[in-house]
Amino acid sequence: MARSYFAHVPATCWLVDQGNLKSIYRAETAQAAALRLDEFEYKWGDKFPPIGQSWRRNWEQIIPFFAYPEAVRKIIYTTNAI
Repeated sequence: MARSYFAHVPATCWLVDQGNLKSIYRAETAQAAALRLDEFEYKWGDKFPPIGQSWRRNWEQIIPFFAYPEAVRKIIYTTNAI
């Protein structure tokens, strides 16, 4: 999901906004992630609607990710695990 972000946001905004996106997939629980997604959409939804829409559309596939321990999730969401 995070990678699709780059397709919808101009390069000049990547660093400004990437922290908000990280707060979603680094949240401790699915409920906390949903709250972070709400915050993300409140802040950036008008400027970049496809990002929030994509997360919402795929939410059912994202939720199981939060059942894993944090160390395992990091391996799943990063390409630099090793």
